[in-house]
Amino acid sequence: MITRLEAVRYRCFERLGIDLGDIRVVVGANGAGKTTLLDLPGVFGDLLRATNVGSAFVEKRQDLPPRAGCFQEILFAGRGTDFSLALEAALPEGIANEVRNGAITRLRTEKARAAFSADERRWPSHLRYEISFELAEDGTLQVRNEYLFLFPKAFTPDRSETAIQGPQAGQNKHWLVVIKRDSRSGAEIIPEASARPKRQGAAAGVDLPATVLALPRVLYESSAEYPAARWLFELLTEGAVFLDPDWTEMRLASHPGQPRRLVGSGRNSLGWQSISSARTRLKAPERHSAARAMPIGSRTSKRPCRGSRISMCASGRTTITPISSCAMPAATR
Repeated sequence: MITRLEAVRYRCFERLGIDLGDIRVVVGANGAGKTTLLDLPGVFGDLLRATNVGSAFVEKRQDLPPRAGCFQEILFAGRGTDFSLALEAALPEGIANEVRNGAITRLRTEKARAAFSADERRWPSHLRYEISFELAEDGTLQVRNEYLFLFPKAFTPDRSETAIQGPQAGQNKHWLVVIKRDSRSGAEIIPEASARPKRQGAAAGVDLPATVLALPRVLYESSAEYPAARWLFELLTEGAVFLDPDWTEMRLASHPGQPRRLVGSGRNSLGWQSISSARTRLKAPERHSAARAMPIGSRTSKRPCRGSRISMCASGRTTITPISSCAMPAATR
């Protein structure tokens, strides 16, 4: 589950840091940044899928327009040449166990392994992924820094700073660095869970163009050595959706052949029928039982107010729902 989002000098945010829970309601005036905030998980996903990071911002997306007409538009107040994005996420229990077991195996002495196993406060339970970008002199958008590190909840990064913390990650003995990259020394990918002793678990240097991210590279490495990194990649590319529903399609039965992941229009989900059904179940159980026997295409639900928009981030059941001037129920999956 995504637990925190950060943005520095990105669009309308000079400095943003927000902690997330299972459900958050975002309320604000037009132009306050609601849509920009809700779009952040989708930005990460598009960046990871892109062969050029600039295309995630200035090229048309499926069912959606480009995020900007030019790179200058994504900079705060249209000034400067750099911005950064970051997120944190809680690891699923299975992934956290793989990382913990790999960390125990890599310790050199039995005493060290026993001490680590007995101290739950030292077990990695979360991750932080950071990217900083720079608008180069040739007009291209390039990756300046990229960091991914794992950390225990007891040793969370400093919340008083909304900035890239990766350069200091290697100095914290409780943080496990997986990706470290800067424009000078290049990129390194370090196994997070490995049966190899620590001295032999060498980092893999990666030669990458400045216009692509390093995280997708873990897909070509052993899944046993990068469980958290691979989980994060899948979460951001498959589990984060900016939902801009097509209410007409959502009232109809979902046609065969739809993709397994939720699409932005909501055409392959039960959509508001699910919400209406949940309300009926609570208020009138007998009506709910009758509705369940009806074909999906014949069920109807009240259409929300015109102009309403939901952003659904299926990041381990994290849901973020904005509310406009009229009431709108939260959508969950």
